[in-house]
Amino acid sequence: MVQLGLLLLVTYALHLVEEYTFGFPAWAEAHTGLAFTPEVFLRLNAIFFGVMAAAVVAGMLFAPAQWLVVPLGTAVLINGTAHLVGSLITWSYSPGLVTGTLLWIPLGLRIIRDARHRWPSAGVVAGILLGAGLHILVPLSAWLATRAR
Repeated sequence: MVQLGLLLLVTYALHLVEEYTFGFPAWAEAHTGLAFTPEVFLRLNAIFFGVMAAAVVAGMLFAPAQWLVVPLGTAVLINGTAHLVGSLITWSYSPGLVTGTLLWIPLGLRIIRDARHRWPSAGVVAGILLGAGLHILVPLSAWLATRAR
């Protein structure tokens, strides 16, 4: 699971580069109405990346904390799926679609599959629910940040 945690960090960096380079804040503003500036986008992603890095390092240092990859894997699976669905609904390119579809959806599925063989079902379900809750924080944080300006 440690290797999958490290893959989460590498793929997050690639996903962030794609989103920022191709203008995810502008796409999100055009399709959701949120005044989502690139500065807010970078600030929020720095926080989210820091949380992910802390969880991965905790898993490297303490075996029980390896379970944290389950909510992280769930969150990236949802994010990748959201880019795909957003692109299909708007019939446009949602920046993050390529890395979300090619990296995050398969990585999230792999993490959940591996977790099912490693931890009790209740723990995996709890991790999935926590990951869904974590992903809800992404648009909620963006919405709150646009209101604070």
